[in-house]
Amino acid sequence: MSHLPAADDPVEVALAAMRRSTPARLFVGRAGTSYRTSTLLGLRADHAVARDAVRAALDLDDPRLASLLIDRHDALVVQSR
Repeated sequence: MSHLPAADDPVEVALAAMRRSTPARLFVGRAGTSYRTSTLLGLRADHAVARDAVRAALDLDDPRLASLLIDRHDALVVQSR
């Protein structure tokens, strides 16, 4: 199945433009009440990457992070009420 829009179908052209404009999974389709296998596997892989990123150690001495901390010193400030 091709995901390239037919040049003469304005709906497909609009859908393709929307898909390109965001990283969100728009109009991925379904197989019954579930996602298609390829979509589900992609979601699970992306979720695993996100979980790994959240659990990774944060090295505050990393020079790449230092510039962010200087520019956004309030990013790590926690306030309680």
